[in-house]
Amino acid sequence: MSTGKVVLGTVAGLAIGGILGILFAHEKGSVTLQQIRDKGNDCVSDLKSKINDLADTDRKRKN
Repeated sequence: MSTGKVVLGTVAGLAIGGILGILFAHEKGSVTLQQIRDKGNDCVSDLKSKINDLADTDRKRKN
């Protein structure tokens, strides 16, 4: 089995699992969507912070 097929199968499985998890969630759709938005915002915020830290470290190294 090629690596590409394994990766494709894994990604497809994760997507299907995520969709089924959302569809069968115990909470209302609006609550679930808000939780997804909040988690996405947290991830974006963490990523921005790490990028800023990396940029600051790079600036200090150049000076």
